[in-house]
Amino acid sequence: MSFGTNTNDNWYVFSLAYDSNVLLFGLDDYGSSLDNVYVYDENMQEIFNRYGVVGVSLSLKTGSYFINIRDSNNGKFSVYSKFLDNPKEMNPKHGSIINPLLPLNGSPIEFGLDIATNVFYFDIKQSSNVLISGNDSYGSSIDQVFIFDENMTMKFNRYGVQNETIHLLSGGYYIVIHDSNTGEMTVYSPAMSPNPIPPTHDDPYADGYVSGRKTCIDNPTLCGIPTYEEGYSDGNATGWHDGNISGYTDGKNTGYTTGYNVGYSEGNTTGYDSGVDIGWEGAKSFCKVNPSSCDINTSGKTVIIPMF
Repeated sequence: MSFGTNTNDNWYVFSLAYDSNVLLFGLDDYGSSLDNVYVYDENMQEIFNRYGVVGVSLSLKTGSYFINIRDSNNGKFSVYSKFLDNPKEMNPKHGSIINPLLPLNGSPIEFGLDIATNVFYFDIKQSSNVLISGNDSYGSSIDQVFIFDENMTMKFNRYGVQNETIHLLSGGYYIVIHDSNTGEMTVYSPAMSPNPIPPTHDDPYADGYVSGRKTCIDNPTLCGIPTYEEGYSDGNATGWHDGNISGYTDGKNTGYTTGYNVGYSEGNTTGYDSGVDIGWEGAKSFCKVNPSSCDINTSGKTVIIPMF
């Protein structure tokens, strides 16, 4: 899949029929990594965001996802999963993930500049060490080598590879080569199968999923999907219940705030009135016991207290 330099035009969507790992890899037209790759779910929640992407394996749930690529150059990228629900490529290129190259044990095999067609498949009959060796056409080490198992789980990712020994369990594996030059690579293991058979990608589950989904779209009642009237009724009841709870919470908070303000104001007024009465009675008692402290003349003469 090609992309350009306008980020707004670099939106792509894919769907998974089942929880699975998804392999995403690509390069710009100069053979460099992708500047920035974003992956979002159906709710536009960011799932992945990374700079300098060449190859990455993501573990994702069933559903649809959006990819946005930002790069200062044009380029190409690929998305692969055994359970990818997008239309299948009818004539996949030789060397692609769907139609990988099959290296002979211990024999050199050429790789090119396009990472999308630098995919090689091998399998080993039992747990064993595997030697990966190679050079580009200038005798330099291979820029980057990835190894994924058949479930697209990344098992190896290293820059500057010339000779690497990796211990792998029995099973099938994909090697993906990234290099700015052409070159050759060799794979060797004493347990390597002489006639590897890459996995087929006509997945029965995915095919059944697509067929079942079409049935549900054409005849929703066969899938237990309620009619509009039933859905409206259920939604109305659910909405009323949720709205009632929400309204109660909001009302409670609002009522508390309002009540506090009103209560404080009324309490202040009421308290003042009560305080005056209580204070007046207390003052009378105090003055009765201590008349001189209240400037009360006990000699029989009335003293007029000036008002301030």
